[in-house]
Amino acid sequence: MTFNLFDNLTLKLVALILSVIIWILVVGEKRSEVRLTVPLELRNLPSRLEISEQSTSQVEVAIRGFSSVVKQITPTDIDVYVDLSNVVEGPNSFALFADDIVVPLGAKVIQLSPSQIELQLDATADKTVAVKPMVR
Repeated sequence: MTFNLFDNLTLKLVALILSVIIWILVVGEKRSEVRLTVPLELRNLPSRLEISEQSTSQVEVAIRGFSSVVKQITPTDIDVYVDLSNVVEGPNSFALFADDIVVPLGAKVIQLSPSQIELQLDATADKTVAVKPMVR
């Protein structure tokens, strides 16, 4: 069996042309970076606790990717949250990592600011208070 370079020449030329077009599309597109301020979502807060102090309610996210993808991203497309299911009463600290941030396909988080969130949690208290209406 011998190898002939010119067997199926049409298919080989089509494959070569398609691969060059795809390479130009992927490599030729410019990469961009954008910074967005995104609201921080606090999830799964136990009902027996309340947040009394919070270091920040927003996070600045730097995203890098192809220009066509990055230019269309809005703060609503990015999901930054902290899971509070295992918190305790008192001061709590949470580290934010770029890998935990959900962004659209084709984009990558490269930086977060702040990367540390501080919360002060206090126990919820129920109290009955007598109310006397003043009627005039």
